[in-house]
Amino acid sequence: MGGTKVALRAEHTDGTVREAGFRWPRAPGGPVRAAADLDLLARRIRELCAVAPDELAGVGVAMPATLDTAGVVTAWPNRPDWTGFDLGRVLREVFGTAEVACADDGDLAALAEAHAAGRPDLLYLGVGTGVGGGIVLGGRLLPGPSRGSCEIGHLIVDRSGEPCDCGRRGCVQSVASGPAVLRRAARARGTEVTFPELPGAGGTGEEVRAETAGAGL
Repeated sequence: MGGTKVALRAEHTDGTVREAGFRWPRAPGGPVRAAADLDLLARRIRELCAVAPDELAGVGVAMPATLDTAGVVTAWPNRPDWTGFDLGRVLREVFGTAEVACADDGDLAALAEAHAAGRPDLLYLGVGTGVGGGIVLGGRLLPGPSRGSCEIGHLIVDRSGEPCDCGRRGCVQSVASGPAVLRRAARARGTEVTFPELPGAGGTGEEVRAETAGAGL
């Protein structure tokens, strides 16, 4: 799960793989939107699995939100309406008795990249709606699932920088996320910029490159 979209994958014992995805709808904020998000998530999961919940051997969930030990969302800067929702309960209702494990998406991506590269030590950065990442040291996640994620996206790199969704200023995410790059490109061009327009957003392109370079990108 991400702040903008969700990717789903089901692997069956016969080798069949089914994939699906969707984008979160834009709707008024607050508990109503969060509840609608969860209803949509449950419906799409059921559609993809097309099997009884007790037939599932296991479920893995990668997401950027911070969860407590019971599965309640304690923080998600990109979708603050989810704060306080019992995601663990929703997942148990959808998947029944199947074992469900949740972990930070940046941590899991770092672990997967380290495994694919055959490297015991690796630093991973993922740029999207926010900035995520993970650290693998000696083949193990740092600091480790029981201690939470390293939250690379919320390291402060500019104390006088722009406000971040987390409430602080100058986080990596406020400087280098996709929306942050578009905001700087819009300032350079003087009007709104979309991702397809980004390469030429500054006219010659030099203005955009100069501004992003000044931000440390």
